[in-house]
Amino acid sequence: LLAKLHREARGDFAVFDPIEKVFEYERLIFQDGGKLWPDYEETKARVIDAVKQLPERERVLCHCDPLCENFVKDTVNGRMYLVDWEYAGMNDPLWDVADVAIEAGYDDEERLAFERAYFGRDPLPEEDMSVVVNMVLIDFLWSLWGEQRALYDQSLVDYGTERYERAKANLAQL
Repeated sequence: LLAKLHREARGDFAVFDPIEKVFEYERLIFQDGGKLWPDYEETKARVIDAVKQLPERERVLCHCDPLCENFVKDTVNGRMYLVDWEYAGMNDPLWDVADVAIEAGYDDEERLAFERAYFGRDPLPEEDMSVVVNMVLIDFLWSLWGEQRALYDQSLVDYGTERYERAKANLAQL
């Protein structure tokens, strides 16, 4: 479904820039009196550096939040639908691949199998590395989302920190 979306969707859509979103959530956190982790600035610099190493890829329409709950299968005709397009926009298509891998909790073998299904072939080393870097960026970004929301929703207190710690663990493996 994602490969079809990325190949076939046409139109003039807003850009989803994860780095801009990082700065947007930072501003909101500080504006609302929140704080970030003691090693945040160092971690942010490392994440941004990793993203800068990614090869340029044409931006295409991406869902940008394809967690498992956003895939719905029609039990009558077997079609799969992607719902909840709140964050959709023009982005690196491997963001969506990485998002599915991280949200589904895939291990390395499962992630590579998903990449093979997406590409219809074995991923090139730079494609797989782009997926892994996007996984780090996804966790880093959504950790900030969680921290900002936790200021108003106590159920999200641990969410941001858990994602932040996973982003750092995956960053250390690059």
